[in-house]
Amino acid sequence: MDKKEFLQHVEKCINRGALDTYPGYEGIDRSLSNQQTIVSEIKIRLQKNRSQILDKFAKTAAIAGWNFFRVENIEQAIQKTIDLLSSINPKEVLCSEEEIVARILKDKQIGSLMNKTKIIFSDEENREELKLTSFKADIGITGVDYAIAETGSCVILPGITLSRLTSLAPPHHLALVEVDKVLDTLDDLFAIRKLTFLEEEGDMGSYMNFITGPSRTGDIEQTIVKGVHGPKEVSLLLIG
Repeated sequence: MDKKEFLQHVEKCINRGALDTYPGYEGIDRSLSNQQTIVSEIKIRLQKNRSQILDKFAKTAAIAGWNFFRVENIEQAIQKTIDLLSSINPKEVLCSEEEIVARILKDKQIGSLMNKTKIIFSDEENREELKLTSFKADIGITGVDYAIAETGSCVILPGITLSRLTSLAPPHHLALVEVDKVLDTLDDLFAIRKLTFLEEEGDMGSYMNFITGPSRTGDIEQTIVKGVHGPKEVSLLLIG
């Protein structure tokens, strides 16, 4: 039975006239060139309003439950990371392989000061070892693909440099966020991802992981518990 025959069968069963078919939606039917124009306009707006967007992100991230810190450059980011790691005194640190993470965590200063801490990068482990390490690590450190000022969220996409477990399994997650990763709204994110969908002919990855503060779980008595399905504590370091 094809689509036309199916609709005719439904019409007959419910004793109605012709059913209205889907009229189309501009956001879905938009062409590649139109989407490229929209994303270009978004990038111009983000650049123009960068300062206000970052200020908003700082506020919403704190409200969402992030331990929020901001530094101006990589050198300050290294020192802030050392301070944070020293405060929790981890035995094992699991890191993703993004460039920003490697620049900070592979710095000689961290290696010399954190000599009693085992720092592991996710690409150094095979799949099964990585699972075990993820749940043994005291903190997971990742970069992000995007951050959303509207909601105080970090967004992580699937990739060879990052395992989801790095941000989900350890009890503490540190997200390293470069200022050019910060978008204003969720609409900005979805527009950019739609462009990726069109450019890659439907291949835009298998998931998007939104992290908006620590893991919170509520039971039937409305009691909120942190850390049941993810990190109990989350820290965000904005760089730039």
